[in-house]
Formats: sequence, structure tokens, C-alpha cells
Amino acid sequence: MEKKKTRLKGFALVILATLIYSAQSVIARSVLIAGISPLVLAAMKLVSGFLTLCIMIIVLRKKLHFDIKDLPKWLIFGIFGGSLFALTLSFSFNLLGASQAVIYMYTAPAFTVIIAHFYLKEKINRKKLIAVLLVLAGTVAVAVGAQGSSFDFNFIGFLFGIGSGITYGIFSVMGKKLSSTYDSWNMNFFYILIGSLAISPVMFTFNWGQLLTTNLNLLLWIILYGAMIFGFGNYFFLKSMNYLEAGEVMIFANTEPILGVIFASIILAERLMPLQIIGFGFILIAIFLIAKSDTTYISLEG
Repeated sequence: MEKKKTRLKGFALVILATLIYSAQSVIARSVLIAGISPLVLAAMKLVSGFLTLCIMIIVLRKKLHFDIKDLPKWLIFGIFGGSLFALTLSFSFNLLGASQAVIYMYTAPAFTVIIAHFYLKEKINRKKLIAVLLVLAGTVAVAVGAQGSSFDFNFIGFLFGIGSGITYGIFSVMGKKLSSTYDSWNMNFFYILIGSLAISPVMFTFNWGQLLTTNLNLLLWIILYGAMIFGFGNYFFLKSMNYLEAGEVMIFANTEPILGVIFASIILAERLMPLQIIGFGFILIAIFLIAKSDTTYISLEG
């Protein structure tokens, strides 16, 4: 009975984390529609997430450690996985809408496989190769099928969407590399710290007087957005691993893009065309194939 209660607690935690991650696309798109710049969204998301994480680490008394010899890896991890991922994702949400941006972001596992092959010398087995080809086919289907959807094909938006997948892929590969030395709390803290510092110069370009007087409510939503993802979402996700096996956690985590597209359809009335839905299906199959071969590619969220 005790074991059953423990597992139920784990499932409850991972479901909460998945719901929080899935809601980010709707919140981001809604804030952008209301007039916030993608630059403001990306920067404030990281900074508010970092401040939230600092408070949680102090309250939970988590210990942090950092080896200076790992600085080059941390810089790649934080700049690509933190600031560049946040920027490409924000512009993707702005130009493509929530649904298409989420789909392109989840091409990341394919890029993870390719980058890990060259950087970590990981072999590309048959499942991974099929998954990469499925992602390629799915991406083409989503792009070609855009005509008539809520957002017609936008080449610049497409580049930002694929950019979010590439930077997320780099994030995942560097996360694998650093996870042999650092636990998840250290990894989350330092990559968000570096990402926040890297993106902070753009904050000097904002008209803070106008933002605070005319967009204060939106800024508060962005602060909540960053706190949800990097604070509560990550906390529930990491905590669930204390009660469930990694494979079980990943099953729920991999439903995030499905829920994200559903939320965008219901709340934002975004519409995908049939060919795009087929392409999305290809990408989802690829995600599950890669997750079955390698459960660490999505070990962190952001």
C-alpha cells in the first residue's frame, strides 16, 4: 500500500510538471499578442526563472558546486541552452503561433542524436536513424502544410523554429556531458545563471519606463511564466524522479507537445492543417523512438 501511495505521488508530480510545461506556449503567445516584444519575453523569462530558482535553492538548502575547468562546457550549455534557446523560441512563438512553434521545438531529439554522434561519439542505431528521418519528414510536412492554417508558412519563423530545436538539442547533449559530475539542481542553477547573464545586455535596450507604466500586468505574467517553468515545473519534474523510474517519467514528459498543441487549439483557436497534423504525428513517433533508446535526451526542461 505504501509503495502504491508513493507511486501515485510520483505520477501526480510529473503530471503537474507536464501541465506547467505545456501551458508555457499559450502564456508566451498570449503575452506576445498583447504587445510584448519577443526580446522582453526571452530575457524576463530567464531572469525571473533564475531569481525563483535562487529562492528555492536557499529555502530547500541545496548545495551547489562548480569546477572552473568545466567553464567552457557551462558556457555552451548556458548560452545555447539558456539564452539562444529562449530567444529562438520567443521569436518562433511570435511568428508561427504556439502550435507550430511547439512542433518545431520538438525536432530537438533528432538534433540531439546527430550532435551526440559527433560530440559524444554515440552510435546512431536503427531506431534513432528512423526517428531522425521521421523528424525530417514531419518537419517538411508541417512547413508545406502551413498554407491555410492559422499561420501561413513564414521562412524567418521557420528558421527560428528550427533554431529552437537545434539549441534545445545542444542543451540536451551538454546536459548529458555535465550530468556525470553535477546533479540536476546544479545544472539548472548554473545554466540559467549563465543564460541570464548572456541575455542581460539586451535588457538595457528596453524602454523600462513605458514597460512599467503601460505593460506592468504583462510583465507580471512573464515573471510568473519564468517562475512556473524554471521553478515549479522543474521542481515537480525532478521530485517525481524520486518516486518513479526515469522511463515512466519520460512517458508523461513526452506528452508535453501534444498538450501544448491542444491548449493552443482550445485557448488560442489556432488551427493546424491535415498535412501538418500528419507531420506532427511523425515527430511524436520519433520522440518516443528516441526516448526508448535514450531516456536522458530530455532530462532537463526549459
